[in-house]
Amino acid sequence: GIADRESRIMYEAQFDRLTGLPNRLLGLERLRAALAAATAAGGCASALVVDLGSLGKVTSALGHEICDALLTQAAQ
Repeated sequence: GIADRESRIMYEAQFDRLTGLPNRLLGLERLRAALAAATAAGGCASALVVDLGSLGKVTSALGHEICDALLTQAAQ
């Protein structure tokens, strides 16, 4: 019903369809929340950022299917 469609739209607005990972906006929101929580608790937090910006070269050389497979493996 409508609730299912709304849930799907919210999910698609926040997560990558291929990898299931949070998109940049949601990832930054979660990072800010983690940093705020760590600061409030007197602790610390860290994040790992992986730049996959060269994937356009993979797509050009090997095609979208190979690039999608590479992204999926990187996400796992």
